[in-house]
Amino acid sequence: MRYPKTILEEGDIVMGVRGTYIGLSALVPNSLLGGNTSPNLLRIEPNREIVVPDFLWNYLQTKRCREEIGSLTNYWKVGFATIKSEELEEIKIPVPDLSVQQNICRILRKAVLTRELFQTDSRISRSLLGSYLSRVFGRSVTDNSTYVRRFSNGSGGGDSS
Repeated sequence: MRYPKTILEEGDIVMGVRGTYIGLSALVPNSLLGGNTSPNLLRIEPNREIVVPDFLWNYLQTKRCREEIGSLTNYWKVGFATIKSEELEEIKIPVPDLSVQQNICRILRKAVLTRELFQTDSRISRSLLGSYLSRVFGRSVTDNSTYVRRFSNGSGGGDSS
């Protein structure tokens, strides 16, 4: 038997409501259309006349919202946390006009893309530097097995340790 409130649609948000993943959420992509949630997940169906799903998901990632979710969490057994959907409805979410939400989401997507590009660029730079240093010195300077030799013979100037 399938329960309509657990069937995923594109733009829905799923949130962990029990255990270790409580409060973690994800936007449902088109590839999961028609999927079904587990009892540990809550399906949030944003009212698209009021809120852009991406905007709501981004708000759920903020420190302010995560702290509020944490304050609503109930702890039953050792390390077992749970939160009810009715409690989540108490969270106040700032909701500007749809056009403002869309603009905020566009800016956030660009910021994420820029961060990813910088991370990729940084990995490439480290790899190129390591390769260059390996050619120059015969092995990677970033290798954990690198060693330092004493360049001073202890007689005059420099560190003799």
